[in-house]
Amino acid sequence: MRTWWTRALAVLREMEVIPLQPNADCYNHLLNFLVQENKLKMAESLYSQMRSVRVQPNAKTFNILIKGLCKASQMDPALDLLKQMSSHHGLVPKADTYNTLIRGFIKRGRMEEALELWKGMNSTGCIPTNMTYNALLHGFCNQGRVDEATRLLEEMSGTGLYPDTVTFNILINGFCKANDPDRAMDLLDKMMQDGFKPDVFTYNTLISGLSRIGKFHEARTLLDEMVKKNCVPDVVTYNSMINAMCKEGKDGKLDDMVKFTDDMLARGCIPDNVTYNVLILRLCREGKLYRTMRLLREMQAKGCYPDSVTYNTVIDGLCKQGRVEDAEVLFGEMDNHGVVATLITYNSLIDGLCRAGRVEGSN
Repeated sequence: MRTWWTRALAVLREMEVIPLQPNADCYNHLLNFLVQENKLKMAESLYSQMRSVRVQPNAKTFNILIKGLCKASQMDPALDLLKQMSSHHGLVPKADTYNTLIRGFIKRGRMEEALELWKGMNSTGCIPTNMTYNALLHGFCNQGRVDEATRLLEEMSGTGLYPDTVTFNILINGFCKANDPDRAMDLLDKMMQDGFKPDVFTYNTLISGLSRIGKFHEARTLLDEMVKKNCVPDVVTYNSMINAMCKEGKDGKLDDMVKFTDDMLARGCIPDNVTYNVLILRLCREGKLYRTMRLLREMQAKGCYPDSVTYNTVIDGLCKQGRVEDAEVLFGEMDNHGVVATLITYNSLIDGLCRAGRVEGSN
């Protein structure tokens, strides 16, 4: 990076020597590069140099710097730059500038300041876009303020803007997080009535939301509908269903969980750590350690490497059934594979060794 940066800066300085005055665009190329490389201090230094040689920044200059400051969580300096655009340079910020700042404030949980910026847009005649409203809706939903999100959606429609797929997905996710899947399902119906096609994220959000509050059969019905509409389930879809079955804890569900895994593979969807960890947890709970160990080895053979959650679950299951030596073998395997043991790992082993009357083995 240093070589390219040095060479680009040398070209800029050569222009000054010729003399050929660089314009804002020359600096903008370099500023954008530095911001993308997370070299904010260097970008700020270059901006100071730009000002010292009396090159007037343009709107793009400010957009680049504001984006960099937001990326670095420096929201107050970013807001100061927005004010400087109009007060010092006579530039009118456009929607993309406001959107960058609004998203930045929301990401840091500063929702009220994001709302103030939105109101400021309206007062300066800068028209908010779908991206503006989507960011604000996302902020409300993240804070569980779904009723305010609903009112904002109504206000959005009153401005002549219409919800898009992203808008619906944000609201559906918000209602699911608020454990209100009925209103989320109403939004799914409205989404389709308005001519928008639900995507895999839409279905995954709803399936996860329904599963989380124990509505497994409704989630299964939605999965069937998803497949009928040619929306291909992914690993997140299947993991939500498998996790729901695990929580149901009814007899026979284990076989259904395994069938879901087979269905995943048949559709070319590869199980991940989450899939295997849920299955292994259920097997351990039922004391089926032979199947647990077989699944652990199958997981490794398929290139899906166990993490600390996997090992902790199996080690705990082995210790509870008195198979402490097997648990110790897995503990050694963890170290060999670079998986860091946690407090849970050690507690399980110590408890198992104590039960087996082999406390000296924990030293």
